[in-house]
Amino acid sequence: MNKTIPSLLAALLLLGHTLPAQLTIGSGTSIKSDNNSYLVLNDLGIAHNATAIEPTIKFTGSATSTITGTGNATLTRLELAMQNNATVQLQYSIQVSQSIRFDGGMLDLNNRNIQLLSGAQLLNESSTSHVSGANGGLLMITVALNTPSAVNPGNLGLEITSAANLGNVQIARGHKSFPINGSNSITRYYTITPTFNQQLNATVRFYYFDAELNGRPEEMLGLWSSGNGGNSFQSVQYTGRSAGLNYVEKTGIDQLSTFTLFDAASILPVSDLQFTAQRTNSSQVRLDWKTATEHDNKGFHIERKLEQESNFTTLGFVPSLATGGNSSQPLAYTRTDNNNFTGRSYYRLKQEDINGQAVWSVVRIVTGINNKTVVLKAWPIPAIGNFYVNVEGIEKDVLMVYDMTGKLKLQLPISGNTQHQVTQLTAGTYLLKLAGQKDIQQKIIVQ
Repeated sequence: MNKTIPSLLAALLLLGHTLPAQLTIGSGTSIKSDNNSYLVLNDLGIAHNATAIEPTIKFTGSATSTITGTGNATLTRLELAMQNNATVQLQYSIQVSQSIRFDGGMLDLNNRNIQLLSGAQLLNESSTSHVSGANGGLLMITVALNTPSAVNPGNLGLEITSAANLGNVQIARGHKSFPINGSNSITRYYTITPTFNQQLNATVRFYYFDAELNGRPEEMLGLWSSGNGGNSFQSVQYTGRSAGLNYVEKTGIDQLSTFTLFDAASILPVSDLQFTAQRTNSSQVRLDWKTATEHDNKGFHIERKLEQESNFTTLGFVPSLATGGNSSQPLAYTRTDNNNFTGRSYYRLKQEDINGQAVWSVVRIVTGINNKTVVLKAWPIPAIGNFYVNVEGIEKDVLMVYDMTGKLKLQLPISGNTQHQVTQLTAGTYLLKLAGQKDIQQKIIVQ
């Protein structure tokens, strides 16, 4: 390590208290050290005129700081650990060879650029500490992508998948908002420029922060593309999206260009979907639905959830009756589900487009018909520690054990005419119920 670094750090601390908030590194100089050295700028800016700075430059404090300079200088590592949403503002473009880390504060591009060199990454970005740039500016990296699989170059927040060789690809991330349909996109976009840009069949997963939504409803976001540098955008819809994980994904993209997020286009794949479910006997439920028109409709997944189940499961798929998935005439569908469950059954349709997008219908509920007498037995009473239960008259259900305050203490799947042991209960009085049989219960005392 350069032996001048400790004395330089001491000087910086003095600067933070007695001199104007600016550290200037002269032209033609360089600062070198090992990877563990820091230049800590507490409420200080930096004028970087050197050819390189190898120590980590770490901004702290709560005042706005700047990075200024001349030439084409390279920083090795840059860290923000600022308080009170303080900002570091670029006043000239820089290169970073290893990393930019965010532990507090914002990095405002201010219409300047950051070039990430090969292998460099953004680290620990979050909705409260990240790169911004309402006035323009770009984060850029160039990488070679040959059949990439969920590759996120520079950790910029854009995953690319393709079976093709894209060659050298420049990914540029900006934070301007674009006007679309009389409103504005989110405050993030990507421009992707591959060497080879035909028949890619690519998948793009576009990540964002809640702070970048710019008033757009998260549950409505879709991908929009521009082939003319952002002068105009067209909706390319979406294949998947997650408000919890903050991404929108689109498969089957032939060419990469400029992408941003805005409300998904409102072309309805199926209009006037009417769906009903009706029990016809103790062991069958009839499902009927009809559509007024269909556009690029692949078909319908039938999904069901029994009362004691947490999630819907898919029972089967019904292809669209429309030729090529398109029809301007009403179409009717019907299916029968073999279902003898005596509790409530929930049904819905998952309509899937040809491009893989999906929407769900309303949920319909049917109740069961119980042709048998259901008996719940528990013994011994009182029980010393463990006890046993048996159910007659049904094939299977879920035993629910409540304490006398009504708090659920235990759930146990049980089969009919089978002895089940109940353990792990402390001394007290409990009420046993069946999830699918609301009127059947049994009290048990555990000593």
